[in-house]
Amino acid sequence: MQVKLGLFTKFFDPNTMNWKNQSSLNDQFGVWKIGKRNIFVKRFQKLPPGWRLMEEAIVKSFLNTPQIYRLQEDDNFYYAFMECLDGDTLYNIIQGRKTSDFFQTSGLGNEDKINIVLSVTASIRSLNLRGFWYPDLDLKNIFVVKTPKKTKIFLIDLDSCPSSDQSFDPGNVSQVCWEGLVKTYLKHGKPFLKREGPNIVRIAPNGIHLNQSMLILFAHYIKRLGIVPKELPLYDPLINSKSPFSGTLSLIHLKLLDGEDSWRDTEAFICNYFSISKSRLQKKYQGKKPGKTHWVELIRKLKNART
Repeated sequence: MQVKLGLFTKFFDPNTMNWKNQSSLNDQFGVWKIGKRNIFVKRFQKLPPGWRLMEEAIVKSFLNTPQIYRLQEDDNFYYAFMECLDGDTLYNIIQGRKTSDFFQTSGLGNEDKINIVLSVTASIRSLNLRGFWYPDLDLKNIFVVKTPKKTKIFLIDLDSCPSSDQSFDPGNVSQVCWEGLVKTYLKHGKPFLKREGPNIVRIAPNGIHLNQSMLILFAHYIKRLGIVPKELPLYDPLINSKSPFSGTLSLIHLKLLDGEDSWRDTEAFICNYFSISKSRLQKKYQGKKPGKTHWVELIRKLKNART
């Protein structure tokens, strides 16, 4: 099939791709080589929840996320063509003990952890502001790129991100950071899941509100990496009577339970938890202004690939 990438149109043959399977057997990914240029390609058998988000990202990108170049349907498959990042997932880096290759020390230092949490928070905020939320917050979906000047953190797997008004089946995503709101719903006798058919189960809370609880637990999860076993619960230690954050977090989750937005409370928790100023978090929000500038870079590289 013909794929338009900026000012160029290239022929793409999916049969020549070395496809690899994701956790979902319906999804595959691979790298399309155009000369010296690599394009990351994902292929779906079903329309993914984040298709609408990726359509928006082509026109105006989101903070700390790969650039989406093209979306296309062909022969009963859906294809997403996007920026191919040069690095590795945070999960692989930690499991392979490669932290010194990407970060300041052989183990994740406090500044590295702050950079990860603030970058992810900025990414999710940019999604939320445009009506989308991020369900699959996991180390496997945090991509680390080492540049000569600094370490950059990207949030990947945008295809899993629905809009706040979309029904969402939680069956295919990691729910590690969902614990806080799930337990709050259970404690107060409210169903966290609702059935919409014989085989269809959806979440009851607003996804953007769930993201706020998830970011709090994610900050705690990252801060304790290398200190306590990752298998221990996330939420219970934070609301333990000995925790200085217990009362605050209980109030935040009660607000979320009642459908109230708690973004400012989430920001305040993250800043207090890492003992940093709010201005440092807000600086992350600025980042590189999203827009069409990625097309200029792609076109330049495609021209170089032809020569």
